[in-house]
Amino acid sequence: MHRLFSSQQFTLLAFFIVVILTGSILLVQPAAWNGSGQLSYLDAVFTSTSAVCVTGLITVDTAQYSFFGKLVIMALIQIGGLGIMSFATIFLITPSLRLSLSHQQIIQNYFVETVEHRDRHIISSIVLFTLIAEAVGAILLYTRFSAMQDSGTVFNDSVLLTSVFHSVSAFCNAGFSLFSNSLENYPEDKLVLVTVMSLIVLGGLGFVVFNDLIKRLRGKNRNLTLHSRMVLFMTVTLIFGGAVVYYFLEGHGTMAGLQEHQKWVNSFFQSVTTRTAGFNTIPQGDLSSPAKAFTLFLMFTGGAPGSIAGGVKVTTMLIVLTVIFRGTFKEGTLNIGKRQIPAETVSNAHLFILRAVTLVACGAFALTISELMIADSSWSYMDVLFEVFSAFGTVGLSTGVTPTLSSAGKMVIIFVMFAGRVGLISVTLTQSPENLRHNIEYVTERVMIG
Repeated sequence: MHRLFSSQQFTLLAFFIVVILTGSILLVQPAAWNGSGQLSYLDAVFTSTSAVCVTGLITVDTAQYSFFGKLVIMALIQIGGLGIMSFATIFLITPSLRLSLSHQQIIQNYFVETVEHRDRHIISSIVLFTLIAEAVGAILLYTRFSAMQDSGTVFNDSVLLTSVFHSVSAFCNAGFSLFSNSLENYPEDKLVLVTVMSLIVLGGLGFVVFNDLIKRLRGKNRNLTLHSRMVLFMTVTLIFGGAVVYYFLEGHGTMAGLQEHQKWVNSFFQSVTTRTAGFNTIPQGDLSSPAKAFTLFLMFTGGAPGSIAGGVKVTTMLIVLTVIFRGTFKEGTLNIGKRQIPAETVSNAHLFILRAVTLVACGAFALTISELMIADSSWSYMDVLFEVFSAFGTVGLSTGVTPTLSSAGKMVIIFVMFAGRVGLISVTLTQSPENLRHNIEYVTERVMIG
């Protein structure tokens, strides 16, 4: 009988569970909470899971946490943001924390073959890339927030904390904000929105693509890898295509009070943030039904593999969409960008999509029972579906359902967030050789489909 979890899967799951539980214990302490009453442990677990999984869904206002609590949340976001691969590899190379993980299995799942496989080099590069991006973002936000404070704007926290927190949250695609209404007070502030958008895109592209682009600019690579080209093609297409869709769907709706150029900036912001970030400049509950439906697709798609973003990833979606419209060759391979994608990769893309759809369907069914049947809330099924898609894609956008969730509903969303961020990734790890040896080839028999 095969083991339920391989050592690789168990280690990744255990690591994130330990981080989440540690964060929840810190957040439930009185020193971490400034709000009225006492923070429940379930809300602490929810916040910790949302932060580590870089989701951004919240059952209590982040602004109500103390300075210590906000630092804990920011640290949890950073740990989750740096990624499963980075922290698992840190465990691998720390002598006192030796784990039974295969270096090549983990690394090759998150880095294409052209990237170096040296653990220390990968980790140092990822950390440096992250810190530089977050530092630049924090400086830009600090400049803007300082000017606003000088002109009379009052911030609940210091300008420095506000700037650093939002920069880390944006780059890590977390969507946590120290403002109670996210960025809804800044739909006309181009510097804030462009800075946050840039950080989100950088975090959503990932180190692999960034490293490939740098090598291309330095002349070390004549051409970008197929992985990078697919990621960049889908990213640009979804950002610009999404902005056009939101402009025409919401230009005379939620954005009606903005000037023409501001409508376009906010359309681009909505297009960027919906794929994994979770910040919002317009109330998501006020979106039209078509705009909400389109948002579901973007949240489900997510960002690039090996990045901080969630979702099924843009390369997976591109492969599946290409198969839908063009089909595959007889042997199951697929041609994209004058390159052939092996049948195994095509099959894994379909399997990943099916698992994601199953997870979302089960989550939506469970939340419908807990909220619409048992709790008898007044939310629509679209609102419930929106919540589950947001949790799965680790997006963090909400139509307003999250703070009103019942205890059962909170546990459902906690599970979906964790599974969307860690669970589906862990099951994509390559099968161990001992499992492969037990595969049996049976007699082929055809069945009718369609």
